Amino acid sequence: MVKEQVIYSPAFRRSDVAYFRNSLREANSIAGLSSGEIIDHYGKKIRKRFEKRSGVPVIIPAYNEEKDLSRLLLGLANIYTLTRPVVINNGSDDKTADVADQLGVERINENFAGKLAAERTGLKYILTESPDTKVILNIEADCIPCTDWGSTILSNLDKLKTGGVVYGLYWHYGSTTVSDFLLSVYLLGKTPIYSLFYDKVSTHGGNSGLKLDREGKLAEALLNIDISNRLGIPDYRKAVLKKAGAEFMRNMSPRSLALTRSDRIPTVSALAKLIFYRNAYMSTRYPEWFR
Repeated sequence: MVKEQVIYSPAFRRSDVAYFRNSLREANSIAGLSSGEIIDHYGKKIRKRFEKRSGVPVIIPAYNEEKDLSRLLLGLANIYTLTRPVVINNGSDDKTADVADQLGVERINENFAGKLAAERTGLKYILTESPDTKVILNIEADCIPCTDWGSTILSNLDKLKTGGVVYGLYWHYGSTTVSDFLLSVYLLGKTPIYSLFYDKVSTHGGNSGLKLDREGKLAEALLNIDISNRLGIPDYRKAVLKKAGAEFMRNMSPRSLALTRSDRIPTVSALAKLIFYRNAYMSTRYPEWFR
């Protein structure tokens, strides 16, 4: 039987409250920096952090992320775990590729639109370059990880008996404090409830870690995934992995926190405009949702 569980690990400590508050403050300070400012003032630090191309590989799908990618890379440079960012430039027509190159991280191109294609290309690249890889981190380009994110996800992956996925805690930024709070509480509130009633782990949120099984079933499943799928991508990916025998875990501890942009989620008013303007509006306002 495939195991799915929601946990809080490491166990709750009073310092978690201060850690969460400080993490929000630090992430918001990074979010206030432009791509140019990060390249000018922190570029040397980021390049030095990743120059040896060692550490745990991180797959980063990126479609038109020139504004956010530099923030993510600065965030990854600040975490305790040494990582190896691999940016998959997913058909961008902005300066996403230039940002990745200027900050000295590995960058490969995948012109087939969609996150599944980008993730598959990233996995294939990593396993070709480093065949012995057993754990891989995944994060979206508009996220900002907090300092314990990598180490916490990796320690949780160690608890999986065979192989599978560990999802971390997520919180939103980019809109007003109140709306970010309400959106985060609403979505997070559904996670343990969903698990309690359906004995399943919610797939919402892009920050996660993948542990490959010894038999190679999970890698094979992901490398042969249908990249043309456009609807319900997280749940579809989970179904593919579940069929291959993966375990699933969701960590609710702030130590696994990565912040994600809230102003890129279609609002009620934006969805209402779909009735009148159809894809012309939505594909322009929310291109990563309607590609």
